[in-house]
Amino acid sequence: MSNPLLAHQFVSLTHGNAADETLLADRVIRFLYSTVREEPSMLQQLAATPLASMALATWEFDRRLINPKKTIARAARRMGINLRECIDDLGNARTLRELFERRIAYESVRPMPADTKAIISPADGKALAIGFAGDAMLPVKQRFISARELLGREHVASGLHFNAGLVVRLTPDMYHYVHAPVSGVVRAHYWIEGALHSCNPGALVCFQRPYAMNRRRVTIIDTDVEAGSQVGAIALVNVAAMMIGRIDDAYSVRDYADPQSLTVGAHVARGQPLALFRPGSSTSIVLWDGERARHTQYLRRNANRIDVRSRFSDWLLSPWVETAVSVRSLVAHSC
Repeated sequence: MSNPLLAHQFVSLTHGNAADETLLADRVIRFLYSTVREEPSMLQQLAATPLASMALATWEFDRRLINPKKTIARAARRMGINLRECIDDLGNARTLRELFERRIAYESVRPMPADTKAIISPADGKALAIGFAGDAMLPVKQRFISARELLGREHVASGLHFNAGLVVRLTPDMYHYVHAPVSGVVRAHYWIEGALHSCNPGALVCFQRPYAMNRRRVTIIDTDVEAGSQVGAIALVNVAAMMIGRIDDAYSVRDYADPQSLTVGAHVARGQPLALFRPGSSTSIVLWDGERARHTQYLRRNANRIDVRSRFSDWLLSPWVETAVSVRSLVAHSC
């Protein structure tokens, strides 16, 4: 039986009930991130270096498997991965990386809302809604995420208004392509260097504004253009983490064909593959103007549930609960 003090739950996508999450290497992460502090300790800094992260990822995902077909099938069952969604035959796969970087028939298995002004989830994962206008969630944003610190370049952030958003936490079992949450024109696209701290909920609550510490890829999309989603400027921030040193551009206009690097001035279409996280856990964050778009009711409702045991709620001493979301699913309506 699991220790209730160490439990972490989220709201299930399928039935709306509280579901237990099995966190990868949770004991190790709790040992490393056992003390809340402003700055990482020496041990935490060492664990979050690219060299340490690459070594862990290589051992976990790039080892040649002795019996790959059986091992991959067993890993898929253990993690709840539906291999029938895949468009590639993994029968000839030799490492777990191939399972991790799988491609799926997203048009059929991850349908998208017809409303062209809706903001969709950029990834499969557990989602935290941030910055609800007019309620107690606003202070959380300042403790957990600062748009200016997250976006890094002050001249980019200063002219934009972000007071709402979604933090989607991907775990190793998830489909790890990121899809465009809106349609529009890329106005900025850049890297911010940083560490590779864990995105385990227990690690995230150890620091003030933890995502601003990690390496991340920022994309600013202007949706107030022809064939755009018409919800203002959107910031998509893909955050690298422990065992995730790389985030590759992989924009495809159709399916996964001919993936391209994003460039300033390029038009991206909502729902299309945009980037690929390399092995490990990671996070995709979408920020927008709360006057232009509002979270769906189920995200707002679930965030405040008191029947779900969340480490984020324990940290805040008030409810803040994740909801499981699918890539390309509805997360915000245009106002």
